[in-house]
Amino acid sequence: MTIVNKANPTDAEIREEMASEFADYFAKPQRGAFLDECVKIASFLANAEQVKQELKVLEAKLSATVARNLNEVAAHYERRVRGDQSVLDARLKHLLSNELTAMEVQWGFNSFECVGSNTGRVQTYVGFLDSKTFLQQVSLGRHWKDPGVPNLHGEYTHRLQWYLLSNHVKALAKAPVKLFMQIGEVLRGNDERGLWAALFDRDGGEDALNPFKIDSHVADCRAPESFTRLVIDDKNAAEWPFLHWYIRARLRKRVGTNNYFATREYVQRKLQKFGVTDVKPDAIVGQRRAFEKSTGGIRRIEAGKPIVRTPDAL
Repeated sequence: MTIVNKANPTDAEIREEMASEFADYFAKPQRGAFLDECVKIASFLANAEQVKQELKVLEAKLSATVARNLNEVAAHYERRVRGDQSVLDARLKHLLSNELTAMEVQWGFNSFECVGSNTGRVQTYVGFLDSKTFLQQVSLGRHWKDPGVPNLHGEYTHRLQWYLLSNHVKALAKAPVKLFMQIGEVLRGNDERGLWAALFDRDGGEDALNPFKIDSHVADCRAPESFTRLVIDDKNAAEWPFLHWYIRARLRKRVGTNNYFATREYVQRKLQKFGVTDVKPDAIVGQRRAFEKSTGGIRRIEAGKPIVRTPDAL
């Protein structure tokens, strides 16, 4: 068996797993450099200590963007976890998503303006996407928000994985978005699961259906659930207080939305808010947007009308 599910796999073990499980793809010599990049990505995410260090770097960067101590903002989200529904200052509400979006645009990912929003956002999935459609979005360089994922999977997890590794793995030969798109194209033989599952969507637990999984007690951030548990672990609250309490608050907000009917109700409320109707279950809601980089950050230079289309049409 070539799939390695133990804690702290070596680079050699990671390489052997990918080279054998995706043999048809990596058999071509010209793809050796891409395999090297994938090993770097997996090696970083599989090492919880490296991920912890980058979470601290992100926390410090978020702190530097606000005029007040970030711990005050963290305390607000801690109160929300405990049931307080007070409203945060509008200038601080999207602190994490704004940072993620800014770097995604800088790295070349395709961003959108969500319907009803005046700031940059990723596309929103309004229903379950099959593996083929999902990987198509990855191959097009598009991050996303998916309110219907099970709670511990986390609506920010995949964007955080890419943010942290893009900051950490400085020796990547390709731009992050180019790797992201290429990963979305690699399948595992006739299996719908692709290289994405091996690198970013490993399951946790003995009963997981995904062959790329980890034991439930292993800290391996290639598994979204393991990543989330690391972020919200009480013993790490002092290490990254904002991220800890913010993600916990998001999980609390999402309680009840990880089933079909509750998710549809959530989506319908959002669509009604934005004045959008007649949306198919596999649609993606967003607004095309163009950006340019400037010393002051990112500013909009062009925006289209709100769109609601099926994934193939985006």
